[in-house]
Amino acid sequence: MSDNQASTGTDSGSLGVFSRRSSGLVRQLSIVDMTWYGILAAGALFGLVYVFPVPQLFMPGVSVPISALIAMVIMVPVFIVYAGFGSAMPRMGGDYLYQSRALHPAVGFTFTFAWEVFMWITFTTVGGIVVSQLGLQPLLYNLGLTWDSTWLIDKANWFGSPDGLLVTTLVLVVLAFITTVRGIGVYRKVQRWFIVPAILISNITLLVLLLRSKDSFLSHFDAFHEKAFGMEHASQKVTDFATSAAISDPGFSLKYTVLFLSVTGLIWYVVFGAQGLLGETKQANNFGKLFKAFTIGGLFVGLFAWVLPTFLFQNMVGGDFMYAYANAAGVKGGVPVAAGTSIPSLAMMMTTSPIVSLLLSIGFIAVGFYFANCVFMNMTRVLSAMGMDRTLPEWFSRVSQKFHAPVNAAIFYFIVAVGINFLFRYDEEAQTTIVLGGAFTSVGVIAVTSFAAVFFVKRARHVYDVSPVAKHKLFGLPLIAVAGAVSFICAGGVTVANLFVPELGFTTGWARTLLLVSLVVSAIWFFAYRAWQKSRGVDIDLTFKEIPPE
Repeated sequence: MSDNQASTGTDSGSLGVFSRRSSGLVRQLSIVDMTWYGILAAGALFGLVYVFPVPQLFMPGVSVPISALIAMVIMVPVFIVYAGFGSAMPRMGGDYLYQSRALHPAVGFTFTFAWEVFMWITFTTVGGIVVSQLGLQPLLYNLGLTWDSTWLIDKANWFGSPDGLLVTTLVLVVLAFITTVRGIGVYRKVQRWFIVPAILISNITLLVLLLRSKDSFLSHFDAFHEKAFGMEHASQKVTDFATSAAISDPGFSLKYTVLFLSVTGLIWYVVFGAQGLLGETKQANNFGKLFKAFTIGGLFVGLFAWVLPTFLFQNMVGGDFMYAYANAAGVKGGVPVAAGTSIPSLAMMMTTSPIVSLLLSIGFIAVGFYFANCVFMNMTRVLSAMGMDRTLPEWFSRVSQKFHAPVNAAIFYFIVAVGINFLFRYDEEAQTTIVLGGAFTSVGVIAVTSFAAVFFVKRARHVYDVSPVAKHKLFGLPLIAVAGAVSFICAGGVTVANLFVPELGFTTGWARTLLLVSLVVSAIWFFAYRAWQKSRGVDIDLTFKEIPPE
């Protein structure tokens, strides 16, 4: 397949063998497009959902900036693994492709279907949370206070409600479905001309607002609460609450800072384009360019979306007040909450300018829209790759000749996403578990792919020998194998911690059952469907001895 043309694939059932001429996709993304796609997935703005106030309640002493810096060191071997695999197999499918060829087809299908295709549906919900509770709710509330509009304040409160979240998420799911079926070219334009500019504007606005001194912050904090609730000296009430409850800055905790890699490990997701979209990315077979793109993206998102905002926030509010407010917000004897307790919500208190409020909010709205889109984009490509390998019915592999998009896979994902989000509306525990599970399995999938990299040379020698990464060695050993071992130890360690450290919030019986059942069901499907295919005279094992076609 060329960069501008593609033909559709066909099957022939004779002698139990099927041939595949093309995926039907077209390479329309540049390396720069793919880099921005990964930056957005790696915590650009939306990462602030996870950093305050919950970690301060359950992981006292955690330093988010230092945890992010540690993640930025570990990102190097992760990027080598994905640049190596991606340049060797620049096709759609991502982790499914890498794991099924370098480890075993059952491993590739089971982990990617359970921990990506299924668990990542939750990121449509995360997109809804970002749009409604980090974007629209604080914006409308701030405008309502500025213009004395109870209507705007009521709408802000609605966006913070379960119904507001559900409606926002469903709108995003519909838009993501439309964008997906229209093809990658449409998404590329939306990313270039709306999502990226909006996020850059909001990120800069956020950093400027967080540059205030502590005295200035407390003054604006008091003014906001007096305007919103008629409460004078709100900051003093926070301090008094902390004093009565013996709450103070616990100081630095190395343990919790390292454990927080469970969240800051999202920085590694600069490789997100290599987990699904390399079949539509030009020059994706260039190891050097992929690694350089990942590295630049990782440095950018790590510093400007994680380290700087969280460092400036801690410096602005002070350690004692940060922990005091995390405990006092919304509880009896503390202070009431308006429009959330996140860093963006507190930053919004620092301005009464409608223009500044809009500039701050537009990026959160854009990245929430992106988040719903990106899981549709990536997972429909993974589903299509599975259909092409016949680990799922061939129906999933069909690609629109007009839009060059996996429409059937998008229809399936749309139906499941709508159903899951309705479940969330009526089962808050399920929502919390799967939202946390999405972050957990993100690191878990990287661990499995890193493990596959260790065996790439042995298990897929015919692919490795002709790959661009084959010429790169470290101490005489294949670079991708060394990098895979290091990133497996790191990502695998974080994965184990997620399963056994209660503070990370994923050690409940419900959560562990969900992870186990999703894996068991996926594995049963793989072996049962493979056996059924063999009974029809089709040996799908043969497909895993080759790289999928363009």
